[in-house]
Amino acid sequence: MAEIMEPECIEELGHVVSPWQLRLRQLSAGELAPRVSFANLNDIIITNDRWQGVVHGEGLSATGFFTIVAVQGEFQMRSKGNEVHRSALVCGASASDWEFTTPYGANHWVLMIPEQKFAELMGLDLAELPGRYNNPLQCEPQQLQRFYTLLQHIMAHQSLAGTIANTLMTGAQLELMLMTAVAKLLSTPLASGTKNPKRWRYAAYRKVIDEINHSADSFTLAELATIAGVSERVLQLAFKDYMGISPCAYLRLCRFNQLHADLRESSGMSAGVGERMAHWGFIECGRAAGRYRDMFGELPSDTASSVSQSSCSSLLERLNLPQHHP
Repeated sequence: MAEIMEPECIEELGHVVSPWQLRLRQLSAGELAPRVSFANLNDIIITNDRWQGVVHGEGLSATGFFTIVAVQGEFQMRSKGNEVHRSALVCGASASDWEFTTPYGANHWVLMIPEQKFAELMGLDLAELPGRYNNPLQCEPQQLQRFYTLLQHIMAHQSLAGTIANTLMTGAQLELMLMTAVAKLLSTPLASGTKNPKRWRYAAYRKVIDEINHSADSFTLAELATIAGVSERVLQLAFKDYMGISPCAYLRLCRFNQLHADLRESSGMSAGVGERMAHWGFIECGRAAGRYRDMFGELPSDTASSVSQSSCSSLLERLNLPQHHP
């Protein structure tokens, strides 16, 4: 069996997937219930990630690995402004820029292949990888389903120590099957993915996200539009296209996430909750506390007074992967 980790909250989920340098935001109210299953096949890291709520993430993929994300199930995600439907792959070279939103019921596979091993498989130089496979790749559904079945088979035959437990098939044989399947999928896609025809709109959207994430200030829609360099209507359309919510709604949800992370970091000290809420722009503390409880299942004071002790190790720790700092 593969190893399984069940982080308690969005911050723990970010810690678990720490081979990636990601900032994760919970955009929906209620329990997220993340579940990460993972296995190590001769330094090829395979994870199956599931959670119930809507999550937005941005940052860098794992350094030293070529990453493939396969979307499974009746849902779609968004990656860098592109819609990614089921039967599609999203790929990226070592420490490449990622930005995505996953809907309710997210279920996707993540494959991290050492970049030198991947380059040799595809007959490429390492220097060529960053410019390859930048858009979602639409694959033949039956071929991708066989790929999922293989991943599930590998997961099912991993011991808790991360070694192959099946005596009928060695790790080398499974690796050969997996790499052959990867090469076939990437060499024969049905389409290379449709590029977003409104890249300037996506650029405006990213400017606003960057500003919100690096500032504790409150902003009006007009101020956010000025930051993006577009009209208010264009900015609203961009957020609707790429995240499904308005820029002001994202700002509010982001501030709740930042407050939650802030209170967890200062856990064990119930004093100063009002000050922390004010720092993140929540002036009407009573109303904000109610919305916070809807979001995370507890009041801000409960988060602050609890002692934060992560129950989950990171993949780096569990798999003894080296620490990379891009």
